Amino acid sequence: MNKFTWQDLLNFVITLVMGYAVNILSDKLDMPTWLAATVILVGFIAVIVLSLSRKFHTVVGTYIQTTLRNVNEERQHAHKGLIVPLSMYNRTISEELLAKLQVADYSELDFEESNLAPAIKAIEVNKSQITHCWILATESSDPEKPGSKDFVPAMINYIKTEKGITNCEFHYDKAITIDDDALITQKNRFIVEEIFKNANHYGLKPKDIIADCTGGFKSITLGIFLACLDRERDILFIGTKYGENGKPGGPTIPIITKFSVKNSEGE
Repeated sequence: MNKFTWQDLLNFVITLVMGYAVNILSDKLDMPTWLAATVILVGFIAVIVLSLSRKFHTVVGTYIQTTLRNVNEERQHAHKGLIVPLSMYNRTISEELLAKLQVADYSELDFEESNLAPAIKAIEVNKSQITHCWILATESSDPEKPGSKDFVPAMINYIKTEKGITNCEFHYDKAITIDDDALITQKNRFIVEEIFKNANHYGLKPKDIIADCTGGFKSITLGIFLACLDRERDILFIGTKYGENGKPGGPTIPIITKFSVKNSEGE
């Protein structure tokens, strides 16, 4: 016996409605059956053609931006989960430093004055609630050269020791190979989407997780952005103030953005 499908049901309903419409035209308007059937068929085709010809474009459906100006606001908007990209440390990297990284020794690292400071700030902003943090680190395509993944254990040690964040489980097993921007964006988007989809494995909901897009390569940021086109997936950006010369010089300003996209009919 063949299995009855939704397609079969749809075909049955369409046939039934068209048959009923033909009978109505034939009885009420005294129209020949063949002509009534032709009119119904032409009208049905016209509806399909008009539906397919409608033009849509993607627009922002909702947009909410929240700036966190103080510790109380940070606590109010803290998330249980955080996704944060990690840039390559922009200070001199010596053999001695690499050796210390092997044992998570951060004594020679100037985290607060480096380009890793925003990542640490992103974690610190969520300090009051955070239980899981996914660090999107990088690795070089040359195995002899370090990547930002080599700095992760030392940074975690720093965060636990100096920032007092000890209730968070850190995940950093999926390093992104720095090779081609198109591939980096694609891989990073996939990783971030998987984190949101598997949130329940960590006792979280997608809305409990926020993705930071401050650090990392632009292709990494783009991957995060594309994975968060959903109103339940918040984005965090660690901004700052700028001086008259256009250079950053003020305190960091955490900014949370929540938005979604939708299709809108128009030209």
